[in-house]
Amino acid sequence: MYTRNLGRIVFPMTFVLAVTMLPARAQEPTDPAGDALTPYSGGAVRGKRALTQTTLWTISSTAWTTLPSSYIYWTVGAGTTDLFNFSYSAECYKGGGGWLYIRVYDATDGVYLSPYDGAQVFCSAPYYATYKGNWVRRTTYSSVTRTHQLIVQFRVSTGYAYIDDWTAELVVYD
Repeated sequence: MYTRNLGRIVFPMTFVLAVTMLPARAQEPTDPAGDALTPYSGGAVRGKRALTQTTLWTISSTAWTTLPSSYIYWTVGAGTTDLFNFSYSAECYKGGGGWLYIRVYDATDGVYLSPYDGAQVFCSAPYYATYKGNWVRRTTYSSVTRTHQLIVQFRVSTGYAYIDDWTAELVVYD
C-alpha cells in the first residue's frame, strides 16, 4: 500500500522542500547603488589581528570620527592580494534620539570596506546592548609591499552615543 502511494507523494514533497529552501529576500529597502551583490572568496587563512578595549568612549559629532585605538595593521606582500574579513562588536548606548552610524576604513588605500553606503546604523537604542557587524575587502594588486591601516569610524545623526567593551578583529585570507 505504501509503495503504490509513494510515487504520488515524492514529486509534490520534493517540490515543496525545494521551494521552501530557496533564499528569501530581506524585507529591507534596496541599497541606493542598485542592490548590487558583490561576491568575495579567499583561500587559506594568512593570519589574524584583534584588539579589545574596555574604556568608555563618548561621541557627539555628526562628522565621521575615528574610534581611539582602533587601528589594525596588516602587511600585504608585493605581487599579492589578500582578502580582509573584519568584524567589530561593542556595547552601545544611543542617547538624544537618532542613530549611530559605523564604517570601516582602509586608510592606506583610502577606501571603505564593504558593505558601505554611508548610512550603516550600528545602534539607536537608549539602553546598553552589544552590537556586531562584519565587513570585507580584497586588496588591490601592488608591485610593492604595503601595510594597510584599518580603522573604525562613527558619527551620530543627532544626540550622543557611548561605546564600551569593544573588540575589533581582522582575519586575512589568501
